[in-house]
Amino acid sequence: GLNKETEQTNSKILQEINNKTIKILIVEDNQINSKLLKMMITKIIETETTIQNSDHYKIEVVNNPDEALSTITNNNFDIIFLDLKMPRISGFDILQQLQNLVNEDQLANMPTICVTTALIQEEIEKQLLNYESVSFLYKPIQIDKLKKKVLKVLKLI
Repeated sequence: GLNKETEQTNSKILQEINNKTIKILIVEDNQINSKLLKMMITKIIETETTIQNSDHYKIEVVNNPDEALSTITNNNFDIIFLDLKMPRISGFDILQQLQNLVNEDQLANMPTICVTTALIQEEIEKQLLNYESVSFLYKPIQIDKLKKKVLKVLKLI
């Protein structure tokens, strides 16, 4: 009987997801990287969830890091993919500003997946320990790791 209950719970999660539009944001200054990530996320959503059409999810891309903060504060995203290494304003700066807004109750805490090269891995993980709901994904992005992260967040919605 346990599996049946688990199945019901899982389908219940998916049913609930179906009733809302999932909003995903990609903040990445490199257009090729952002297109690739968008394609991968689309594939995961359409093959791994019961969401079959794009009416139920929206993936927005911001290639200009200067626009990231206003885009985030004016929308309620379910998942944010944030590139940490960008010109002018880094992903760290954006995270810090978001965290300040969350702390001041001006913004809901949105699950953020930081995308970075593995070269600066340890240094980054130290810096990001203070942040709630932040996880990592290392470039080059592997679809199975991306899938785990996306599905984990969607289950929490």
